[in-house]
Amino acid sequence: MANVESKDLEGIVLKIAARRQPIEGSTRLYHDLRISGDDAFELIDKIGKDFGTKFEGFKWDTYFPNESEALFSHILRIFGGGKKFRPLTFDHLLNVVRTGYWFEPPA
Repeated sequence: MANVESKDLEGIVLKIAARRQPIEGSTRLYHDLRISGDDAFELIDKIGKDFGTKFEGFKWDTYFPNESEALFSHILRIFGGGKKFRPLTFDHLLNVVRTGYWFEPPA
């Protein structure tokens, strides 16, 4: 189990999301911060490299739209349609990093 401070992970997430405001534990990476596509891949890749976290079994399309569908997905969600992406919170991602490997968040 890695001894990772919340602020260490928060710094990476804020940089990828191009934000400055602090992140709460319940903040959802796609739904609240709009991290998707290549940015989502960059985030997960950087976490793996920086903290040694393994993401085997992580299902990208469950949590993030790809680059081409991100804009359309957001517009469709405004009108109640489109694909639903499961929320991935900052707290869960922090727990994954501290554990060292990917596991599904509770339903």
